[in-house]
Order: sequence, then C-alpha cells, then structure tokens
Amino acid sequence: MVESHGAGASDTGKVRTNNEDSFLADDSIGLYVVADGIGGHAGGEVASRLAVDVVAATVHAGLAVAQGTPTTDALIRLARTAVESAAEAVFSAAGENARLHGMGTTLTALLIHGDSGIMAHVGDSRLYLLRDGVAKQMTHDHTVVQGLVESGLLNAQDARRSPFGHALARSVGTEATVEPDVVPLLLKAGDRFMLCSDGLSDHLTAAADLIEPLSLPLNEAPAALVRFANEAGGTDNITVIVVEVRGADDDSVLRRESGVHFVKR
Repeated sequence: MVESHGAGASDTGKVRTNNEDSFLADDSIGLYVVADGIGGHAGGEVASRLAVDVVAATVHAGLAVAQGTPTTDALIRLARTAVESAAEAVFSAAGENARLHGMGTTLTALLIHGDSGIMAHVGDSRLYLLRDGVAKQMTHDHTVVQGLVESGLLNAQDARRSPFGHALARSVGTEATVEPDVVPLLLKAGDRFMLCSDGLSDHLTAAADLIEPLSLPLNEAPAALVRFANEAGGTDNITVIVVEVRGADDDSVLRRESGVHFVKR
C-alpha cells in the first residue's frame, strides 16, 4: 500500500478582505480537499466550509464501514456520493437562510487509499501532478468560457482575457444535484499532487511554472506557492495543498491497471 502526506496553506491575498476558501488535508484517510466559495462574504465562506465538512464526514463514514480495503470502484462510488451529498447540504442550507441564497462552491478532492487514487472535481479549482520533472493539469475547468473554447466559438487567448472567465457552468450547491468528474488515477511513488483554488492557477502561464516550487520539501512548498501567487498580484484568495505519494519502492508504478488521466491543454 502507498502512503500519502499532505501540507496546505491558505491566504486572503492582496485584494480580498475575507477568505472564502476552505481546505482539508487528512493523512489518516488520505483525503485532500480544496473548495472556493461563491455567493458573497457570508455565503461563500459557509458553502466552502460546509462542502468540505460533508465530503470529509461521508468519506470517513464510508471507509469505516468498508470490509477490508475498498476496491477502486468502491472508492469511486464513495467519492461521487461525498460530492453529491455536499451539493445537497449546501443547497439545503441556502434554502433555509435568505442571507445565504445562491451560495455555492467549487470542489476538488483527491482520495488516496490502499493503492488507489481518486480525483473528484466540480468547478474551476484544480488538481495538478508533478511526476518525473513534468507538471500536468489533471482537472477540467467547468466554466462557461472553457465550454466556448471547446466548442470552437472562442480561442484560448481571448478566453484568458474574458471578463467572464470564472463564470461557472457547474458548481456544488447552487442546485440540489451536481455531476462531478470522478476519475481513477494511476499512482507512482514520488508523485507530487497539488490542489489549488483559482487564486493560484490564475497566475500560472503554464503548468511548468509549478515545477520549481513543487520540488521543494513538502513542508515548504505550500507557503512558496502562496508567495508566488501574492507576488504575481494576489488578486483572489489563495489556497494550496501539496500531497506526496510514498511507497516502498520509489521507482515503482503502484497501480498499472488504470491510466493517469491528463487534461488536454
């Protein structure tokens, strides 16, 4: 079995007055979550925290009742259920409090358990992988602009300049149900994963920008990435989790039956 070790950091940035991001790094069950709330000062904070808490509680409960080590398929089902439960909880909370009406959140989660890695994702927070000196984006942005790019109605250069770049096509909690991207990941000892809110990814020109800071010691990397985003302008809240995969043989591929799913850029 593999081990995962994570370290995280969150910062308000240089423009915002409050932090609507939430995160969780729980090595005990191999669960790592970043959520970026939407819906204003009150709503965004509530939505992101509630979503993270529900995902964590659902995964904890699911693993507690599992017989032995869950299969990859079982973990996929658990991750999907966790995100769907978070959407229901956020939507319900918004309906019970007029001050929170319309709130929602992005959510990107990584679950590493046994020898399996599972990504669950909604919105435009992101998951990146650094492997063998190469950094790649693993997630697909659920934004209106990204949809226009993929349909050929907008080119990538214009998309980066669009004032609607972060208008979400999919989020957790703005509706009672949501369809998350849930993907099994091949793991290799020595992998470094990074989960982040768009307060960091907005300042990346390419995934390769992450190679140097993600190569730092685990306890130093999150602060270095937050510093990078602030030095680039700090235009939004910045949240980062760096996760290191460890195994008995640092050169071994730990799961061969499923491929690593990279996002085409």
